[in-house]
Amino acid sequence: MNPPWLNELQVTLGTAVDHGRFPHAVLIHGAYGSGRRWLLNNLAARLLHVTTADLGPVDPVADREGKAIRHPDFLSVRPAPDKHSIAVEQIREMIDFIQLTSHQRGAKVVSLYPADAMTVNAANSLLKTLEEPPSGSVICLVTEALSRLPATIISRCQRVRVPVAPSEIALSWLQQIDAGPDWASILEAAGGAPFLALEMHHSGLMDRAGEFDRDLESLIGRQENVIVVARRWMDSGDGFALRWLYRKVAGLIRQQFVGPQGVDDRPDSRSISLKAGGDGPDSEPYFGYLRAVGDLRRLQATGINVEMNLVRLLIAWYGGFRGLRDE
Repeated sequence: MNPPWLNELQVTLGTAVDHGRFPHAVLIHGAYGSGRRWLLNNLAARLLHVTTADLGPVDPVADREGKAIRHPDFLSVRPAPDKHSIAVEQIREMIDFIQLTSHQRGAKVVSLYPADAMTVNAANSLLKTLEEPPSGSVICLVTEALSRLPATIISRCQRVRVPVAPSEIALSWLQQIDAGPDWASILEAAGGAPFLALEMHHSGLMDRAGEFDRDLESLIGRQENVIVVARRWMDSGDGFALRWLYRKVAGLIRQQFVGPQGVDDRPDSRSISLKAGGDGPDSEPYFGYLRAVGDLRRLQATGINVEMNLVRLLIAWYGGFRGLRDE
C-alpha cells in the first residue's frame, strides 16, 4: 500500500523519469523509517520499467543479506553483514557494474545505503563517477542526515528530502495494513516513523524498546551493570539502540522544556526525565547528551568502538547527563 505522505514526491520524481529529465545522481535524505527506501525502490522500478516486486521487498533483513534485489540492472551497495562501513572496494565494484552494458539496453541503477557509511576513501573514489557518470546510469544515495556526508558528495547530487509523515496519516496507513496491533504505541516508540513502526512490530524490536526503558530505570537505581546493558543493546543490531536513545533524549527535551506534547510523553519517560535532569531548567546537559549520541551514530562507520562509547553514554545517563559536559 502506497504511503500517502509520499504521493506528491512520487509523482514529481516519476514525471521527471518519464520526461527523461531525471538526474544521474540523487541524494534521498530523511528520518530513518520515513520511507526513504520505499521511495528508492519505487523510483528504481520506474527507471528500469519493471514493478517493485521485480526488485524484491523493502525488507531490511533480506536487503542486508543481499536477497532483496533480484534485477540484473539494479545493484544495492551497503555495509557487509559484519561491518559498519562501505569500503572503497565496494565502490570500485559498483563503478565497474554501472560501466557495463545494461542487460535490457536501458538504465542501470545503483543504491548506496546508508551513504554516510562510506569510508573517506570510498567517498573519494565515488567523486569522479558522480562528476562524469556513464550514460544511462543513476546513482541513488540514501542518508538520514546530510551533515554526515562530505560537501563534495552532496554538491554533485540532486537532493530529495523525504517528509515526516503526519501522525494521523501514519496511524491510518498502519491500521489499513494491519488492524490488529496497537499502532499508536508502536508508532510512539518509533518516534513517529511509520516504516520503523512496521519493522519494530515484525522483528520484535518493540519488545526491545520496552527493555531499553527498563534498563535505563535500572541504571538510575544502580540495579544493573552498565557494561552488561551496553552489550545487550549492541545485540539489537543495525544501530537500533542508538536511534532509540537519540529519540528518547529528544523526547525528554521536548517534554522538559516545551511540555508533554510529543511522541514521548509516557509516565515512565517523565520519571526518567526528572531523575536524569536534576537541574531542571538547565538545558545544556540535555542538548550535550543529544549531540554525543548523534556523534556516535555518525562515527559508527569509522571503526570506532561503539560498545565502549555506549558504555560512556549510559554512565552519563544515570549521572544526570553530567559526564559529557566538559569534554
